[in-house]
Amino acid sequence: MSEAPKSGGPIAPYWQIKNGDKVLGPYTFGQLRSLAQQGRAVQATLACPIGKRDWQPMSEIEAFKDFFTYSENTSSTEPEPEAPAKPQGPKKRLVQETTDSIANFILILELKGASRDRLSEKIVQLGRANEVFPDVWLLSAPLTVGAVRNALTPFLGPMDSLFVVDASHDKLAWFNLGPQMDSKIRSVWKKTA
Repeated sequence: MSEAPKSGGPIAPYWQIKNGDKVLGPYTFGQLRSLAQQGRAVQATLACPIGKRDWQPMSEIEAFKDFFTYSENTSSTEPEPEAPAKPQGPKKRLVQETTDSIANFILILELKGASRDRLSEKIVQLGRANEVFPDVWLLSAPLTVGAVRNALTPFLGPMDSLFVVDASHDKLAWFNLGPQMDSKIRSVWKKTA
């Protein structure tokens, strides 16, 4: 397990992160480093010590700044992080999906409060991308559907929604569609053999 840096004072032993409205954790310093290296936590991912509510982007927390010095072209091959087991309980095994090739995505956005410019810049940073209709993008990148969603959710507001289709691997991911829509999607979208 990676340890926290020696300089910069003490660091909390356990952290939580926000993915949209969902709070995930606890994570150790080493687990957060791994999430960042895999693209599952980005500079804009909000983090704070367990038990606190002073959320800050990871890039602004001194102990985590070096997490984001690796190449912007590092490809993420991991899905959205699952909430890990509590430190005193049994460890939860994370299901991992990988992709060794470029995947083609369709991004459908409903923006009510997000900054379009910042979001558009982030989409273009992920890979080859073009907006084909207002708030509908095509993206080709070496990422999983969960990694695409996770990279974009920090740029979305609480009233914004995102729907991501991985056309190469027959997978879906979404953000902020609500439980009723979640149920409808799961009843319609059937994975093919």
